[in-house]
Amino acid sequence: MTNYEFIDKALYIKDKKILVIGDLHIGYEARLRQSGVLIPKRQIKDIIKDLTNIFNELEQKNADIRKVIFLGDIKHAFSFNYQEKHEFQEVIEFLGEKLPEENIILIKGNHDKILGPIAKKNNVITTDQFILNNILITHGDKILKLTKNIKTIIIGHEHPAISIGDLNRKEKYKCFLKGK
Repeated sequence: MTNYEFIDKALYIKDKKILVIGDLHIGYEARLRQSGVLIPKRQIKDIIKDLTNIFNELEQKNADIRKVIFLGDIKHAFSFNYQEKHEFQEVIEFLGEKLPEENIILIKGNHDKILGPIAKKNNVITTDQFILNNILITHGDKILKLTKNIKTIIIGHEHPAISIGDLNRKEKYKCFLKGK
């Protein structure tokens, strides 16, 4: 699997020059604040910072990105509130500085029921899945019929994480799973 490289919270498919990003859940912190959980407003700043670091690392390696594919659950709420639209727009504008907007693909996740209008406004492609040669890229919330030529499936949706710690303290870290 040397054709794939994990960079921060993203997967880079080297020979296809595709960056895959999963489950941003833009608007999650706003929902927490609405329910009374007082947390600082940092989510979109952290997302842009992470994306900047990913692009910088790939640039240092002279790696080119031709497409960015979001693995679904780009937004958190099942509706689309003003803040989510604004923050989604910030992410698209950031990426629009790095590559043409038509090279940004949004795979719809179970939280992305009303993604179409804002994606269309930004010339961004939305789809349920993306197949490239023998690679299937999908959110992972739907059962799909697979053809025999699919050798690799890349999904989000499951939010894999590992906890490391002792009896007194544990830290939870997002991770990638690789298997057959």
